[in-house]
Amino acid sequence: MVRGSMIAARVLENVTVSETMRLLVLEPMEPMDTPGPMQFYMVWLPGLEEVPMSAAGYEDGRIHILVKPRGPTTRTLAGSRPGSLVGLRGPFGRPFQPRGRVLGIAGGSGVAPFIYMARLLGPRLTVVYGARAASEVGSVPRLLEAHGAHVLVATEDGSVGYRGTSVDLALEVLGSEGPDHVVAAGPPAMLLALGRALEALGVELWVSVETMVKCGVGACGSCTLPGTPFLLCLEGPVFRYRDTLGWLREAAGEV
Repeated sequence: MVRGSMIAARVLENVTVSETMRLLVLEPMEPMDTPGPMQFYMVWLPGLEEVPMSAAGYEDGRIHILVKPRGPTTRTLAGSRPGSLVGLRGPFGRPFQPRGRVLGIAGGSGVAPFIYMARLLGPRLTVVYGARAASEVGSVPRLLEAHGAHVLVATEDGSVGYRGTSVDLALEVLGSEGPDHVVAAGPPAMLLALGRALEALGVELWVSVETMVKCGVGACGSCTLPGTPFLLCLEGPVFRYRDTLGWLREAAGEV
């Protein structure tokens, strides 16, 4: 398959994960490359835009994606019935393949790439997952623990796990553990707060970011991170925190 070519994929399953997320299992109708950790696909529905979706799993050629309804495309995807078809391109981006022990911090649907990473790293991965309430957590811990990862949950209302944010809990974990790598994915404000806190502690943070992706092959330049020469579709989606500051501040509404 030519890199960037779109192929059809059949929806095999659409499973409720939480009050706000669905897990789709897609079966491409032609062979596609195996995704690496943190890589993503472009998913398309007729009459709607393409959207980047992290690989939340890959098994026997089937691709898992975690969908949180936000815009027209993701709302329609979340309602997809088994047997329906979607367009699929990818995988895109550079795999993030850390060695040693990894601490992942995730908020909302930012947990998707960690579900796939859990399959690859097993007990070498600890994930701090943050949500507003238990209803938004759902079965996320089970999806991570199924592959041996350690999971700690933080909810802002204290309805399950630690009362507070994922950033608060991550700082407590770092006080007692010394992971080889720290990587985060989630809302820009969360990533910005975490980055500033870890910068003060001298801990290097890697962040998985989201921005507009059009071609996916580095030709259009639409996914250039502000203030950098980096293209998310080629060099990302995981970058050192310091390289994403311009994008994070802009996305969080600080500039």
